[in-house]
Amino acid sequence: MIDHFGFLAPFYDRLLPYREDGFLQELANLPQRGKILDAGGGTGRVASTLVRDGLQVVVMDFSFKMLSQAAAKGLRTTCAATEHLPFAQDTFDR
Repeated sequence: MIDHFGFLAPFYDRLLPYREDGFLQELANLPQRGKILDAGGGTGRVASTLVRDGLQVVVMDFSFKMLSQAAAKGLRTTCAATEHLPFAQDTFDR
């Protein structure tokens, strides 16, 4: 099977840049402070902004190569499928 996300990981952020204008925070009604799970967070392009805004974020994805890009940005990462979260029920605020 072809690992498409693994292939794209090194240049994914350049292909799909993230809007850093607070749009997501407002849309998702995120708390000012708190713990956020970025499920399917890939390279951490969204999580990076949320961390700068003061949130504690864990990037979770199924692709090791995507997560290696997130880890290189200093983000906390976990490799898992969204169908089987490896966290206790109330670990995150969102």
